[in-house]
Amino acid sequence: MATDTAFALGVLTLVRKHIPGSLLAVIVGLAIVDDVGAIPVITMFYTQEISVMHLSSAVALIAFLTVANYAGKGQSSMGIEVGGLPGLILLVLDIWAIIKTIESNGTTGSKVLWVLLILVLPVLGFILWLLLGPKKV
Repeated sequence: MATDTAFALGVLTLVRKHIPGSLLAVIVGLAIVDDVGAIPVITMFYTQEISVMHLSSAVALIAFLTVANYAGKGQSSMGIEVGGLPGLILLVLDIWAIIKTIESNGTTGSKVLWVLLILVLPVLGFILWLLLGPKKV
């Protein structure tokens, strides 16, 4: 289903000088919504089982990012700006920490708390997880 988005963007690149910018935005938005809509279809029809823990984590992450986005309009919601290569490195480290936390032998409650700590405080949460977080035995 992702090929239709690539095709649409390719065609729009060729004709963008001849169409209004608002129409371009609507078509790109529809292509993105189409691909996002494909995710539940793939999940429901092409998997054997759905992991409730992973689904819950994804919903919590989306909710957190939405709240952080609206709370921080015009300012940094975390108090510090991390961008560019350091931001990318921090993102990769935080994702790695979250995956290792979920794979650990800790209780479900401790896993949820560690994941929330890493999401809410990316730098400090990662450092605390590295020093004190649950370990895979």
